[in-house]
Amino acid sequence: DIGWRGSLQKILASESRTWNLPAPRGYYFGLWNEDSRSFPENATGLVTDQRRGRSLMEGSAWHAAFLLEAVCRACHGIVAGFIEGEGGRIQPIHVVDGGSRESERESERTQSGIRNGALAYARWYSRTYPITVTDENSLRRAAQRRLVRLAFFPTENEREMGRLLVHSEPTSDGSALQLVANSESGLKGWIAGLRSPWKGGYLRTNGGAIASGIYCAVEGLVSQLPPGTKPAIRRLIIRD
Repeated sequence: DIGWRGSLQKILASESRTWNLPAPRGYYFGLWNEDSRSFPENATGLVTDQRRGRSLMEGSAWHAAFLLEAVCRACHGIVAGFIEGEGGRIQPIHVVDGGSRESERESERTQSGIRNGALAYARWYSRTYPITVTDENSLRRAAQRRLVRLAFFPTENEREMGRLLVHSEPTSDGSALQLVANSESGLKGWIAGLRSPWKGGYLRTNGGAIASGIYCAVEGLVSQLPPGTKPAIRRLIIRD
């Protein structure tokens, strides 16, 4: 699962206690949050985890999250809520119409191609290399380095894929946002493009390696600040 606040694991743990059953172990891409809430102790197999430290490396999956989520998004579209169906079964309500859903459908071919490629690589790798016991720390750090590179310094091909993928939310009432927006003319247009969900892809495309390096350095410094500082700064600037 790609999850950042441990909500699914907390629900599973709560239900397990209710039914007096052992809680299943959770495998997450990352646990990264900006407040001080504690996370489940049995959250194993984490690529990134703020309990190990609030570094850029431990936040790498968070910084690549918009790209990862766009690739992993289910093709049925956004879940807007739930209803009780026949026999007490809980059924999801999907958003099937509107500009956001149309944008999602347009990106599904790219999304499917990336997923098929990832699965094909996994099958090739499992056939080519034997499974051996290796150092978990080394594997995790290598994965974190790849995620940092992907988040802040994507290649031209990766950025092109980002322009074909979208990010959508249940509250979207127009069309979903391109992960990497097209930069408009002038400084104002360039700044407007920073609304891109995948800011690393936008800055690398429209600002070059220097802009990417500055963005990476700033995020690295901010990640060291106490929990809650970043949203407080955002509220101060935006005043929402």
